[in-house]
Amino acid sequence: MKSPFIDRFGSNYAPNDGEASAIRSLIRATQNEVKAIDDKIRRLTRSRDAYTRFVKQHEALLHPVRNLPDDILLAIFLACLPHRREPNASISSAEAHPSVVMSQVCRRWRSLALESPVLWTTICISLPLYPNLSSPVQRGFPDRYPHTRKTLGRDIMHLWERKMERIVEAAKLWLLRSKSSPLEITLKATDIYHPSPRMLQNVEDRQSQPSSFTAHLRNVVETVCDVSQRWRSLRLALSIERPQYQSLFPSHFSSLLHLQPDDVPNLEEAQFYVTGAMAHDVTSSHRPVPPHHGAGLLTGRSLRSVSLCPIDCGIETIASAWAHLTELRFSGYTGASMRPGISQAPLFFTEQEAFNLLRLCSGRVKCDLKVVADDVWSSDTGSWPKQPLNFAGGVRLPHLQSLILRNWVPGDGFASALDLPSLCILLFIEPKAHIGWQMPLYTEETSRVVEWVRCFGSQLTEIHFCHTSLTRSALEYCMEQLPNITSLTWSSVGNNPYAPGADPEIVPNPTTPLDDKFMGKMTPVYGADGVLLGAEWCPRLRKLEISGRCGGVAFTEKSLVDFITYRRATRASGTCRLQKVHVEFESYQKTDVPKELEERKLVIDGSGLDTVTAYKLSYPSLAQAQFRPFPGPTAQYYFLQDLDFI
Repeated sequence: MKSPFIDRFGSNYAPNDGEASAIRSLIRATQNEVKAIDDKIRRLTRSRDAYTRFVKQHEALLHPVRNLPDDILLAIFLACLPHRREPNASISSAEAHPSVVMSQVCRRWRSLALESPVLWTTICISLPLYPNLSSPVQRGFPDRYPHTRKTLGRDIMHLWERKMERIVEAAKLWLLRSKSSPLEITLKATDIYHPSPRMLQNVEDRQSQPSSFTAHLRNVVETVCDVSQRWRSLRLALSIERPQYQSLFPSHFSSLLHLQPDDVPNLEEAQFYVTGAMAHDVTSSHRPVPPHHGAGLLTGRSLRSVSLCPIDCGIETIASAWAHLTELRFSGYTGASMRPGISQAPLFFTEQEAFNLLRLCSGRVKCDLKVVADDVWSSDTGSWPKQPLNFAGGVRLPHLQSLILRNWVPGDGFASALDLPSLCILLFIEPKAHIGWQMPLYTEETSRVVEWVRCFGSQLTEIHFCHTSLTRSALEYCMEQLPNITSLTWSSVGNNPYAPGADPEIVPNPTTPLDDKFMGKMTPVYGADGVLLGAEWCPRLRKLEISGRCGGVAFTEKSLVDFITYRRATRASGTCRLQKVHVEFESYQKTDVPKELEERKLVIDGSGLDTVTAYKLSYPSLAQAQFRPFPGPTAQYYFLQDLDFI
């Protein structure tokens, strides 16, 4: 565009009246052109949007998902369902549940979702806590603002009641859409009511205030119990009211916990984590927290899998179809009850009781037990008599394939008294040591782990045990007895060297056998002709996990790289190739293990190593570590600050 005033741009020239009139005419003409262009752009934009919408609508007709058969689409829906521990698994937030989301995409998906009961058979209910109206939030308002406190309390109660109503509505909707299919029920709730001191003194408040709590909780329990005939799996995480309030606010879980076998004919799996809000005092007397002898759920004729939290009554008093169980997990006793027949002796799940329990379950396939150590029994019970061990007669479990023993490894002939022809998985999960506790070392003659390996090592394919409690010769003996192991996990149990009171001379353990020399024996050596030279430990090994905490690892990263390299190489001897390695180092990183493996072409191919993870635990010096007490009645526990745990 040309202008007669182009030579005047960027100057201080002031046009006269005639020139100003001409300039205004130019501006009006140009503005009309701009408006015309804008109108054209809007028309073109609308046209472009229409064409784009046209293309997308036709592309949608060609989308592959439209050609998926209903069975494949349903399989995708099922794969999207969350695990019960995931946040969106609970129906407490039904609008975010994948089953609901998938039913709101389109008409076809909604029709398929509503016609597929399997999408609605898993019901996870997590109830909110009853509002404590004497909480710090309420106490934060002074008495001169009584109206504000009252309004806040009313709003909190309204929100809680509305949420409980929505949970019940969602549960009924799930039950309706699941039709007559078997159900998997998970209930996380508490009937603990926290009344204020004034509420305990005022009779009117005692009777009126908990009414909403009682009604809503009863409504949830009744909704779940009404379909007990359809239960296939039941998981309960309940907290029972403390005994001193049970007469005032009776538990509403009784009808749930005391169902009879005829009420649950299809129940196959039951998991109980039921606790009571009480102090564990072995001299006190109280009614046992369920499950106990009155729990008829455990006698269901279809029951095959049972998981019990720590209970406070003898397990021999619980009626159950022990002979029909294929899976059992028992976490022992709470220590809050007395042992029958012994004056004032608390319950502990000892080696003898574990042996007796195994004898009851001849058809078991998987077993997970938490056993109490003998030294704990002696220190915790004082003058109470220790029960003698009697493994006479032995126990034969022809179908047992997996055995997990937590907290303590039974010994003194325990393993040799068992006949387990099908055992292939043996895991010893030992607890972390306490401050000031020195790690003992066991030899081939004194180690309980060696006793088990001697009895069953040749048939095992997976094992987990603590290697820092064994001498080098004992660990080497174990390796020689594990020819068929495919998965090996070594854990280190020791003291935290950076906690107050720890003895730096004890931890890390300088006697750990996992050094370069030991890893050299784990690494097969071949001659020039590809023939294996010498013996080879664990030729079928595919998975190796090592915990290096508290001095559990003394070998270098180079030894680890050499071990992986030779274990990944294809040899005529038939050695299996490693698929996963997980090692925790306690030293600072010196070698990039994954990068080093990439440079060695032996391990990077079409069937390469699945995962190689080397964790570096970077500790500052003890002088740099800062401790802060754990908030509680006594500052006995500490958190470490400024430590880099990876």
